[in-house]
Amino acid sequence: MPFLEPKNVIEEYFKYYNQKNLEGMNSLTTEKNQSSKSALGFDNLEYIKVTDIIEDTDQTNKEIYLRSRKKGQIIDMEKEKSELENIIIFKVGFEVKYKKEGVGPKDSGNYEYNYILIRKDKNSPWLIDSYGH
Repeated sequence: MPFLEPKNVIEEYFKYYNQKNLEGMNSLTTEKNQSSKSALGFDNLEYIKVTDIIEDTDQTNKEIYLRSRKKGQIIDMEKEKSELENIIIFKVGFEVKYKKEGVGPKDSGNYEYNYILIRKDKNSPWLIDSYGH
């Protein structure tokens, strides 16, 4: 089975989120970022949908992310070049609607988060490793 393209990982993740399909969502994230139903507020979710996905092509942002994952390690510039090919960052706009306001970590509305996807190498799937403002 071919791996999803990075942008498709984001689309599928939000599709699963809207369906309240935790297993599907967790299949697209690295192990450290897998969620529980309660953490995602499924009970209060009316819908969530992507409005925009734009790749952040600023190489510096990838370098900052890579180095933040390797705090305290010696940086091998040659190795880092190949590792940077396995990181992609998207600015993702999405709209979320909750049944009740003031219950979850955020209210209904439009948001934009950075989603960082990684893969082990060219023969590995892209997975969401981090997201947030």
